[in-house]
Amino acid sequence: MYLDRQEFDSVEPICRLEYTGDIKDWKFAIYKYSSQGYDPEECFFPGAELVDGSIRAAMKAGNLAYP
Repeated sequence: MYLDRQEFDSVEPICRLEYTGDIKDWKFAIYKYSSQGYDPEECFFPGAELVDGSIRAAMKAGNLAYP
């Protein structure tokens, strides 16, 4: 699942979630504009401490990373 944000006329990527077979435990990858891709290993961004495998936490972390 990809979480994006629409601003004006463009859609900006925030993060990607990968289903692991458990609805409460998703793999998280933040979008890195520097490399133009999703990085599941990146953990140094505002909101990283919120990532706990849940969709709600991923949305909160993404909103802190890209306000």
